Amino acid sequence: MDIRYSISSRSSWAVLFMGGLFFLSIQNAKAQNCVTSLNNAVGDQITVTGLLTTTDPNENGEGEPALFSSSAGDFSAVDNDYFLAQTYTYTATQANESISGTNQGFDYDESCSVSAIITAQSLKFGFLTQGDRNALQKAAQAGVIVAGSGAVVTELCTAGVITAPICSLPVGIGTAITGLGSVLLDTIATDPSDPDFTVIAQPVIVSLPPVVPNSVLTQAEADAFNALFTSEATTIAYEQVVITSFNRAQGAFDAGNAYWQAQQLQAASKYLGQLVSSLSAEPGLRTTLSNLLSADPNFASFSLSPSQAFTGESILASSLPPSIMQALVTLGADSTTITNVQDALFVQDINAVSGNVVLKIADPNLLGALNALVNALGITVQIDIKPGDNTTSAVINSGSRVTIPVAILSTSTFNATTQVDTSSLTFGLKGNENSLAFCNKGGEDVNGDGLPDLVCHFQTQKAGFQPGATTATLLGRTINNVPIRGTESISVVP
Repeated sequence: MDIRYSISSRSSWAVLFMGGLFFLSIQNAKAQNCVTSLNNAVGDQITVTGLLTTTDPNENGEGEPALFSSSAGDFSAVDNDYFLAQTYTYTATQANESISGTNQGFDYDESCSVSAIITAQSLKFGFLTQGDRNALQKAAQAGVIVAGSGAVVTELCTAGVITAPICSLPVGIGTAITGLGSVLLDTIATDPSDPDFTVIAQPVIVSLPPVVPNSVLTQAEADAFNALFTSEATTIAYEQVVITSFNRAQGAFDAGNAYWQAQQLQAASKYLGQLVSSLSAEPGLRTTLSNLLSADPNFASFSLSPSQAFTGESILASSLPPSIMQALVTLGADSTTITNVQDALFVQDINAVSGNVVLKIADPNLLGALNALVNALGITVQIDIKPGDNTTSAVINSGSRVTIPVAILSTSTFNATTQVDTSSLTFGLKGNENSLAFCNKGGEDVNGDGLPDLVCHFQTQKAGFQPGATTATLLGRTINNVPIRGTESISVVP
């Protein structure tokens, strides 16, 4: 079951008109639509999940958000995005709090749902930080706008409203992939427990029918579509197993099975790393495709108007075009997920959806959100500056000409000696300083835990440390292109 629909129901349009002044007063009033209660103690960390629903196209463009707040007044948040769940974490100041959601500007076609949990009772909310969840949701929000534009084009082409060369492109497949991928990103942070926790999920990467050149589509353009679709299909496969692994870890936690809890969390961690690696390729692939189509006079100037966007969304609210539906089924989306994708597509702000369709493939907001997500979900590693130095903060002489040894520590799920791409490492005041001198061959157990650690040396003069600095940062990537980041306290002397 999808937690996003556990408490909500869609508002009815069957509201009688009761006179002008009365209608206006009701329309502008706040209407509480959802509430949930907790059995919490003072000081508990609470994670709230809220969702807005509607029957109205363009709802995101109408400025009718929901305000979520706690009975104690220690939490409030505003949610502007319909059909994408939002999560928030706060610390309770009173026992047994309740959380309510209130639609603002309520005009009878909006509703909300809300759930809350003591964070310590959720493995997912403990594993993913608020920053991780924010980055997932921002990428999902940016993705569904791009998918919404493609969905409108597909609907209007299917209906014969548009007959331009843009209709010859595989826009429906692209819409399905982007829309599904975006909804799954949102689901990573919100989906519930799964009792089938003794089975480790395996990724299934779907091979989509290849895009082939036609009378207006060149071979280079077809190749660019295929490269993007293949990458996104891989991303979706890892999104699906990350979600399943987290949910099964929660199921094991709920059942008190520590062994399978650990196994599922280990799988989730591994798949999350592979997901990040896949996501990191998408901005470049989108840029390549957008640039090719922008240079092609058949497609370069095609734009959607806001009125066309509204027409397309109105059709989307009733049904998805066959090309999108078929692609979603091929990608393994079940009926609930397909409904979630459809809902996310028809509510987008028509002013955000309209405009040059080719440029939206590489929309800067989406590319920025994807890059931010990759950085947020990258692996946080523990580092030890000057291993063997038992001081609380390693002392660094900014004027020294010797190198600074830094150990990247291994864990039971991360072998620094085999998983780190040493050529990618940077280290210094900000972390992006190209100061690498060399890395020791082989591993060295610097902290006595029986695991081999990677020790690398960095040039002090290139690390950019200044007197007064208190933190050093190491950045890099794994051999699978997953970002890594490590920080440690330092004391800098001239």
